[in-house]
Amino acid sequence: MPIGERTLPARAGNALTKLLPRPRNSEQPPVDEAQRHRLAEAVAFARANSPYFRKLYDGFPETVSDVEILPVTDKPSLMEHFDEWVTDPEITRAEIDEFIADPARAGEAFLGKYLVATTSGSSGRPGIFLASRDEMRTASAVAGGEMNRQLIRRLIRSTAIVRLLRGRRRIASIIPTGGHFAMYSLWKSGSEGTDTKRRAIHAGDPLPEIVDQLNEFQPAGLVGCAGTVYMLANEKEAGRLKVNPGFIQLLGEGLPEDQFKKVESAFGAVNVDTYACCEAPGLSHYCAEGWHHVHTDWVIFEPVDSLHRPTPPGQRSHAVLLTVLYRRTQPILRYELADSVLQRPDPCPCGSRYPAFRVQGRSWDILETADGRPVALAQFLLLALRRRVGGIQLIQLEQDSPSHMQIRLDPQEGTDPEELWTAVLRELPDLFAESGLSHFTFSRSAERPEFSPSGKFRYFQKSF
Repeated sequence: MPIGERTLPARAGNALTKLLPRPRNSEQPPVDEAQRHRLAEAVAFARANSPYFRKLYDGFPETVSDVEILPVTDKPSLMEHFDEWVTDPEITRAEIDEFIADPARAGEAFLGKYLVATTSGSSGRPGIFLASRDEMRTASAVAGGEMNRQLIRRLIRSTAIVRLLRGRRRIASIIPTGGHFAMYSLWKSGSEGTDTKRRAIHAGDPLPEIVDQLNEFQPAGLVGCAGTVYMLANEKEAGRLKVNPGFIQLLGEGLPEDQFKKVESAFGAVNVDTYACCEAPGLSHYCAEGWHHVHTDWVIFEPVDSLHRPTPPGQRSHAVLLTVLYRRTQPILRYELADSVLQRPDPCPCGSRYPAFRVQGRSWDILETADGRPVALAQFLLLALRRRVGGIQLIQLEQDSPSHMQIRLDPQEGTDPEELWTAVLRELPDLFAESGLSHFTFSRSAERPEFSPSGKFRYFQKSF
């Protein structure tokens, strides 16, 4: 008989509350009123403290409460003007570059007060983002509070809570490690001051090694990159993965519906699909109806077409313009995010006051063995290649047959192209073989790495 809300022992609810982050409770003003007020404050702060925005907003009204009058910004422009973009003059690009060059400092507070996160360059343009403790607390309270409340309600109404509590607070996170990637920096910074037993497993490890680590750890909760969790669902169905987590949190851009259902059926856990980014870690929460709800009292979310015109609800957008009202260290104001979303035209049945949307599901760059078993993500293999081979600016794989890959490559400035090609063609087959993909052969493409029409950079694509 499923455990219902009324039959749950009080101690079980207390244990679950300890397991999940505790949100701050505060009275919030109406969404529109709060948004306008916070927008005016964010723009005023940016103009007063960021030389980049002071120049960009020269001639604009003193008080801005309508985001649509502001010009669009993007990652390449902001990163190019990094020292003028940041609002703390103690932060410099030179010192940040020195800081992130040391992987051992991931999760450490830069200047004693900023969490640093780097993107892996899914847009082809790696970014560096800093957030103060106040900014991270706000992001956690905004998104984590609602997500945890919904997760607790769903767990209470399911038998999965029994597995969660039996797991004694063991949480396994399968994420890129060994650098300042956002997921790992957050994980490292949260390692202290909690009685939850936590383990980070490198998402780029060969799949059998990930399975062995999970079988040994026996997590109560599983957090991981969506594509990796999908591969683990296959391992679970095959009987090689012997874990029974009570909840699973998917990170990244989500999964296509068929792959998401595969994860649900394989694990029988309460699944949470997380959609956020370095620019807006408190962007949204996921509801039981399968929609994401953007927190519009703290984030302005504008689905737009390729000319930055509003995309009507019910139509898929080309991109999103993001304004994060709690960010001060690096203002994010009408910032182009190359994600295609579909906003729901009517209220969500879950009852949320926030608008609902879905992100274009990602097929993921999942690579399969010769017999069709999914075992690795191309992105993580190529990130591992970067650690072995220096001088890679961009690299992209195109699979043009069941067993052949073409390599597109851009070298970094000052790198000898021929020496780089020699190193890549030597190391890449070894990396693939380590993941059970020795049936692939590789050749050099005359074409350069290319971007999708939405501006996204895909590490891997199929053309057969």
